[in-house]
Amino acid sequence: GPRRTLRQHLRLQLDQIAMEMKKYPSLKFNINGHSSQEGTEQRNMTLSVDRANAVKSYIVNLGMENTNLTCVGFGESKPIASNETEKGRATNRRVEIKRID
Repeated sequence: GPRRTLRQHLRLQLDQIAMEMKKYPSLKFNINGHSSQEGTEQRNMTLSVDRANAVKSYIVNLGMENTNLTCVGFGESKPIASNETEKGRATNRRVEIKRID
């Protein structure tokens, strides 16, 4: 499982997201995990899936329907910042929640 618990500022954001989600019980969401480029591609895929699963578990614990949330891992394949700097790598280690239309 994920090595560490979610950071406090992330938990606060997820509390708000879950509250919004629960207003629309029929909507479904993808929870997309991403990683930076350190390490092997396979490890980064695993990390990205763990990251998405940690977010899913947290939201489900807040009362969101498990079946409405699908985890997808993208590993290092979709960077949004440079992997050359620690700031960029930190930006690439992320989870994006997208509504499934």
